Amino acid sequence: MKCKNCSYENPPDRTVCLICGEPLPLGESQPAVEETIVMGPSSAKSVASQPSGQKPVSPPAEEKAVERTIKIEPKSPTPQPPKPVTPPPVTRPAPSAVPAASPKPAVKKTPTPTASPTPAKTAAPQKPAVPETPPVPPKRRSNVLSKIIILLVLGTGAYFGYDWWQYESRAGKILRSSASFSDCQRQFSQIDNQKFIRRCWKNKSDWLKAAAIRRAAELGLGDTVTVIKKELSIPNSEVVLTQALLSLGMVGTNQDISVISRFLKSNNSEIRLAAVEAIKMVGQEKDLALLWPLLSDKAENVRLAVIGIIKEKKSLAGSVDLIGLLTQEASPKVASELLMLIADRKEFNPRLLSAIVSRLESADFQVMLSSFVISNQKDIATVLMQNYPVLSGEVKLKTIGALTGVQNSELAKFLLSNFRKEKDLNIKLSQIRLIGQSGYSAALPVLKNILRVEKNPHLKKEIVLAIARLKK
Repeated sequence: MKCKNCSYENPPDRTVCLICGEPLPLGESQPAVEETIVMGPSSAKSVASQPSGQKPVSPPAEEKAVERTIKIEPKSPTPQPPKPVTPPPVTRPAPSAVPAASPKPAVKKTPTPTASPTPAKTAAPQKPAVPETPPVPPKRRSNVLSKIIILLVLGTGAYFGYDWWQYESRAGKILRSSASFSDCQRQFSQIDNQKFIRRCWKNKSDWLKAAAIRRAAELGLGDTVTVIKKELSIPNSEVVLTQALLSLGMVGTNQDISVISRFLKSNNSEIRLAAVEAIKMVGQEKDLALLWPLLSDKAENVRLAVIGIIKEKKSLAGSVDLIGLLTQEASPKVASELLMLIADRKEFNPRLLSAIVSRLESADFQVMLSSFVISNQKDIATVLMQNYPVLSGEVKLKTIGALTGVQNSELAKFLLSNFRKEKDLNIKLSQIRLIGQSGYSAALPVLKNILRVEKNPHLKKEIVLAIARLKK
């Protein structure tokens, strides 16, 4: 922009003339900074730059210096009010230093580069700026500490990864080599690693979980009872519940009877059987009464288990009707156990004979009952002789038939004395057969007398055979 005073073409961004210092027509500006510029030959120096106390050196006569005071206004985006500026004293050359010759033009629009020394600038005092607090850089962790943390994380991950892989590998191997739960349980019987056993408690495989619970009970691990009760309190598979009940019987106490007894009413016979075995292990004599209703259970194995407990504990409530159960029993194996239980309790009475006789017609029971009668022939014979008048013909017939072949002279004598009183021909035939096989030789004279008077050919034939056997 062109100065109105000296006609110097200033840059467009200036607010005061670079030569004369006059403000350019751009509006008000901040206080200008006055600078003293000495324009002359290259040897000339700024008066302001000379040390104080010395006189300024005048240039040679043929070269004259031109001094201008220039006001430079600092650029600022925000205009500020003018501040009082104390201009520095202007030093002019002495009169003697200026030659009398005509001076050169005072204003030069384009000064020669060689005649333009570095201007000495005197800045105006400004308000001190408030120093900004530099941002605190984040503290960096030590490289050594970072490496240690990384190594710890990697090491921990590797350890747990290897441990998980080892567990999964071993558990998978057991499952793959097990065709049934018995195989799985047999493999677990050789495992003593408590950590592995505890981890198998949470396995998704029922076989592994059940086998681990059973093995923990065998080893007597402290928290086994807690785990067992937890498994019994939630819906579970048959194999887990049965093994949990059996394990509770091994490590539990009498206070756990209430937990076990809930499973006596289960719809699953294997679970009921496991509950029976558990009560057998932890129950007292008063607790065995919980088992008596199961003597009529639908499952044969449950009935056998209860009978076995009764025989082992030698305890049975008097209200249980063993003979009535025998009458209704459909399994020869269970009936045999009932008969043995009756024999142990010495419950020989006419009802027992009736129960035995009612089942002798069945081919499944015949051998078993005949064996029982022969094994307990003395007691059976005693019941027969004591209750002979009141026994029905069928009971007499089948009981005598079951006792045939038994060497019991007392029974033979009793039947021989009642031979003439008996009206039923079939019973008479059974009596003669029993007497002939009893070895009671004293019956020969009596049989011969009966043979002389007897007119029934079937009966006479049996008497002849009996006499022949007794003579041998």
